[in-house]
Amino acid sequence: YLTEALKEGATQIYIEPTASQIRIRYRKVDGTLNDKKPQPLSLYPGICSRLKIMANMDTEKEGISQESNILTKIGDKEVYLHTSVLPTIHGDCWAIKILERAKSWPKLEKLGFAQKLLPQIKKVINQSSGLIIVTGPAGSGRTTTSYSLLSEVDAEKKRVVTIEESVSCQSDEFVQIEGQSALEAAISQGVDVLMVEDMNKEHVLESCFNAVLAGKMV
Repeated sequence: YLTEALKEGATQIYIEPTASQIRIRYRKVDGTLNDKKPQPLSLYPGICSRLKIMANMDTEKEGISQESNILTKIGDKEVYLHTSVLPTIHGDCWAIKILERAKSWPKLEKLGFAQKLLPQIKKVINQSSGLIIVTGPAGSGRTTTSYSLLSEVDAEKKRVVTIEESVSCQSDEFVQIEGQSALEAAISQGVDVLMVEDMNKEHVLESCFNAVLAGKMV
């Protein structure tokens, strides 16, 4: 399924047990869900066991939520798999977010922005402080857009730090950190430009706004 999902351009795979079968669904870039051929429940224990081993999850614990990140190779591509499991009345429900590991990021000019807006965007990203929010559904290009914005920053003159669940593209120009728990420490160390992958928790939002008020670009 992982190979097929990558070929089809899926951004997430859902493996959902029901009372009679295993439901498999792919989420596409536009946010829509596509059902794949369901599988018999007899395969479910083996699928769960294999996924937990791949994700280094606790195979002995059942009925609890777990999350993990996997860096693996599918064909000739390196991909990150953000894997989460959620207990339901029919067993563990799996969500696997697929993120292809990029070797470089496209320039802003390649992302479809109106040409007349590019000078304004580049001016904003190079301001000394401010807040830029990149939004969209899963797989819509938020990470790609964020890194393309960062590529416009002079990293020799500014300290650029990224906070991500899984680092998508390693760069010698940036300080890259995995896990939001290090956010406060990263800010206190001294940062000029900060990229935070997810701002979906109150304390993360508060930290980001405080960084902006302290004169940082977030």
